[in-house]
Amino acid sequence: MESCVCYATLDAVGKMVVANTEIPAGVILALIGAPYFLYLLLKGLRT
Repeated sequence: MESCVCYATLDAVGKMVVANTEIPAGVILALIGAPYFLYLLLKGLRT
């Protein structure tokens, strides 16, 4: 359920960020998710 809300929110943000252009929600999700994934990966390696 949370993923649907997250994706819908990112889709709306992608439509509002740049006028007359739509940024795909997957791109925004990747920009947020990739650094978070790396953080979790590095945090797990330290323990």
